[in-house]
Amino acid sequence: MILVGVGGFYLFNYFISVDPVLEGRNIFYFTAAIIIFSAFWYLRARYFEYDSNGEVFIFINKGVLLTDFVNYREQKAEFPKAKLYNYKIKDYLIYRALYIYVRSKDDTIKRISFDITFISPKRVDLLKQSLNKVLKQNRNVA
Repeated sequence: MILVGVGGFYLFNYFISVDPVLEGRNIFYFTAAIIIFSAFWYLRARYFEYDSNGEVFIFINKGVLLTDFVNYREQKAEFPKAKLYNYKIKDYLIYRALYIYVRSKDDTIKRISFDITFISPKRVDLLKQSLNKVLKQNRNVA
């Protein structure tokens, strides 16, 4: 994946530095750079799963490709629902992140982040409903 990103970077730089005499070729190099960047963006896609059944939240985030062989991207968080303090979903231009704030044993707040870029809006709404329900229960107990 790094090679694809580096190749796209070099192609894009070549596109910028080409003489204006070669205008017909500029479109080709620009299109190739866009395709390579898109492939690089898609290859970094992440799989996100959460389970809110029972007394524990389970969040799993891992890469899509080659996860059976090389699982260097896996991120897993498992904690009791009562420890959930807050959450935020941030939408950036081409990236969406879920930030979970969990109260630890010594009453400090820890932030855990997950990549939810490729999650459908409907699933994000269901996730928000589930988290809001637990937050409401936690605030009523406290």
